[in-house]
Amino acid sequence: MLAVLVGATRKGWRSGIFLFLLLGLSVVGSAQTKVYFPFYSPDTVQLHTLALTQKAGVKTSMPLPKSSSVTYRNHFKRIVDESAAYAYNRVRYSALLDEELNPFIQNIYQRIVKNNPGLPASQLILSKSPIENAFALSNGTIVFNVGLLARLENESQVAFVISHELAHVYFQHMQTGIKQTLDALYDKEHQKEVRQIVRQVYNTHSKLENLALKFSMNNNFHRRGHEKQADSLAFTMLLKTDFDPAQAYTALQLMDKMDAPANQRPLELNSWFSCQSFQLPPSEKQKPKSIFAVIPEVKDYEMSDTLKTHPDCKKRMGYIKELALRTSITTEFATHISQELSALQLNCNREIVQSWFDMQRYDYALYQALLQLNASPNDDYLQAMVMLCLHQFKDHFERHQFADVVSNVSDEQPNNLKELLQFLHLLNLSDFKGLSSCYQQKAPIKSQGNEYALLAQYAWAILQNDVSKATEAQAAYYTQYKNGRFKKYFIPKL
Repeated sequence: MLAVLVGATRKGWRSGIFLFLLLGLSVVGSAQTKVYFPFYSPDTVQLHTLALTQKAGVKTSMPLPKSSSVTYRNHFKRIVDESAAYAYNRVRYSALLDEELNPFIQNIYQRIVKNNPGLPASQLILSKSPIENAFALSNGTIVFNVGLLARLENESQVAFVISHELAHVYFQHMQTGIKQTLDALYDKEHQKEVRQIVRQVYNTHSKLENLALKFSMNNNFHRRGHEKQADSLAFTMLLKTDFDPAQAYTALQLMDKMDAPANQRPLELNSWFSCQSFQLPPSEKQKPKSIFAVIPEVKDYEMSDTLKTHPDCKKRMGYIKELALRTSITTEFATHISQELSALQLNCNREIVQSWFDMQRYDYALYQALLQLNASPNDDYLQAMVMLCLHQFKDHFERHQFADVVSNVSDEQPNNLKELLQFLHLLNLSDFKGLSSCYQQKAPIKSQGNEYALLAQYAWAILQNDVSKATEAQAAYYTQYKNGRFKKYFIPKL
């Protein structure tokens, strides 16, 4: 492009600049339309090495206590071993080492650490988990889930969450919590009370429940104290950075609502899956009741592990307000939306869809994909993932494992999720051909460009019972994506 400008005559300088701008704009345009695909690396050595380091670090950070009973020590060792195994598996199978999301959050982490030199050694790992949570391991590693990154509004909120977890590391809250729990459990008076209850003939179960409740309440009291201490140090850490400490308050506001779904818009199932040749089953259709009394499963939101489960968000907000007043911060605690984070959250949402899919939670993967398709109906990745989910539903239906991948309907679920689950439960095996045919008309599979599109062609062929096309797509996948994401566990032999 430089040669074009240098070689242009005075008479042609305008045309030269026009060509330069045209070419430049085309480059910018292509960069802007670059599609983000969820992180995948065939190099398992890097993740295995990182995971082994975490496993060893957890064991080193929790040495076996010397002055305690054999039973106490064995229990402690079991906790350490389980924690180390958890750290290995969490890092090995969910560390997100992409080139966009990970650098973004690592930059925030580094700015905090740089301005707070008194902190112990630590590390931040971005996780693929769709659950809105972050937590600290005993070895100083902060695990930050992409599900949480997708819900926060600005970098200062992200910084507060990281600082809060770094504070847990600083105070060794995990180690302290384990010691307090085991000390209470193996306390002589507690053990004596348990033995006395066990010897009794009447109301044994009730008395043990009351004892367990008392134990649990004491444990939660210590946890609340840890959270307040971590909030205090986190706020102080933010004051030493260029982040806005007032966003600690707005972050807690978000956490207080974190268990509610981020998006409650209708899924418009008819617009995707109905056409002239196939109509969705009527929603009022009722399947025969089972002769077995099946208790509906507890909804995921009730079992959630979001930051909402950190206790007393409203009390913590009040404490943050007190800290702000002490430091002369007179803000109204208004949040602001970061454009950079908002743009990256499109990538976060793709990672969330992929995580649910990889965990074989195909109902939640489909739910998230359809929600995002409402806003981006021409998104190649999302279109492909819907087809892959339909294929998995059919495959599990044929193997009599459909109930393993489709959740029960619960009254506490958001209406749009409930709508989807009710729709899935009404399907018969014969419906998948017509269902996928209508979807293919609304969202035609792209024939080139990425492995998701090629896998969607395979899934479409299976859904249409077209073995010839499925075989062709499978062969093409093995040829083009020898080390692809889906090679080992997605495509079965025909």
